[in-house]
Amino acid sequence: MPKRIREYAETTQWWPERTQRAATDRKNEGKRVTAAFGAETLECVLGIAARGWRLLPCAERAKKPLISDWPRRASTDVGTIRRWVHDHPSCNWGIATGPASGIFVIDIDGESGKTSLCSLVEAHASWARTLRVATANGSHFYFAYPTGVAIRNSTGKLGV
Repeated sequence: MPKRIREYAETTQWWPERTQRAATDRKNEGKRVTAAFGAETLECVLGIAARGWRLLPCAERAKKPLISDWPRRASTDVGTIRRWVHDHPSCNWGIATGPASGIFVIDIDGESGKTSLCSLVEAHASWARTLRVATANGSHFYFAYPTGVAIRNSTGKLGV
């Protein structure tokens, strides 16, 4: 990732160090996986919900929601999240982005994604300081959802 983007992107570690270490130590064809560790996972998940970001449990190591009607049922409610952690102890966690959570995410995958992002930053000469989370194939950059604007899913549209 170019120096310019590295300077403006803050890496945030939502999952405890123990979880990250266990995840990177596992052998899964070189892919990073996330493991659940009871109270530590609950603390981290509740911390994310405290930001106002609506969460939902997803299948382990996948993005498939484990609850029906997830766009409506994603929640920041402590009781609901505690129940989901209990019911799905090794699940992955999704964030329902959009106006209700107050965020949108740019998902950058692979070299073509990095190249596209670099081109956009260079063309517009600015990049907001933001949260960044490393993923198996790249990064997620989190931004405040702008008031009065509709942002639609644009999977695969940047860099094409």
